Amino acid sequence: MNVVVVGNTHRSYKKDFNWGSAINVGSVGLPRDCGNLATFVEIDTVNFEAKRHLFELPTEKIRKKYSNAHPNVLEILDRRETIANFI
Repeated sequence: MNVVVVGNTHRSYKKDFNWGSAINVGSVGLPRDCGNLATFVEIDTVNFEAKRHLFELPTEKIRKKYSNAHPNVLEILDRRETIANFI
């Protein structure tokens, strides 16, 4: 199985191709798809499996600590989704 792991977009995804898969690991710091859900990917190179992990971020704490952050960052933190809806 061929796998290309990418990042920097802060959006997790897996796309399959005839040659293998492309996996974007997401973001544990400032996710762009859902501001309150951080993601990371665990890749099992023995069994050729990739598993995405999601966990909720304490966005209220983050907003309080960084209240002077750029308005775009604060808007991203306000995006809401539940884990059940995301999977």
